[in-house]
Amino acid sequence: MRNMQRDWRIIHTEPLDPFQNMAMDEAIFRQYLQDNTPVFRIYGWSVPSVSLGVSQKPEEVLDLELCEKENVPFVKRMTGGGMIFHDREITYSLACSKEDIGCGDTIAGSFKVVCSFLIDFYMRLGLDAGFAVDRAGGERFGAFSEFCFAAKEKYDIVIGRKKIGGNAQKRTREAIFQHGSIPISLDNARAASFLKKKPAAEDINATSLEELLGRCPGREELIPILKGSFEKTVMAQ
Repeated sequence: MRNMQRDWRIIHTEPLDPFQNMAMDEAIFRQYLQDNTPVFRIYGWSVPSVSLGVSQKPEEVLDLELCEKENVPFVKRMTGGGMIFHDREITYSLACSKEDIGCGDTIAGSFKVVCSFLIDFYMRLGLDAGFAVDRAGGERFGAFSEFCFAAKEKYDIVIGRKKIGGNAQKRTREAIFQHGSIPISLDNARAASFLKKKPAAEDINATSLEELLGRCPGREELIPILKGSFEKTVMAQ
């Protein structure tokens, strides 16, 4: 059971550069380990940026010359997974315990509980969102890709068979940290161009709100809906 005396702290920060964003996420996680106050943060990126999973090496994964030429900075996340190109998106992060969200010990279980707010968010926009494992019809999962949007995991969120966004976790025995992206608009070809080894076009099956809705919604429209979904699902556990 969740300790009902703990109130979530919701933070909305204006778009920051990649180094500030990752530093703030790490600070939120460290603070949670000290005071046990669960936090949900909503943010964005002030410049187009690349983030890498904690195990990825920039010199092995990225076309560093192109990053320099295009003035695209890159930063490492404290979570795993593949490379993400951040541009026109909403990003979230949260720090909490298993008790705060009412989930069991498994990583898969925590992803399912936490990502429930994203399912609700997309459904409020009129989109038929679900977990890949429930929509795949026998498809295999777990194959790592250097490019997040070419990877396939059970609890990726899909709409019309296309993956939307990406989510990654860091865990200790006491705490869960998760962050993820909600692409408003997405240029898969440009995102993949910053990789040293480009994935095949047919291996990238990612979509965005603009593609799905037929318009490009603004952050001012989306953020209140996202907060409402988080309050309804995760905070209500």
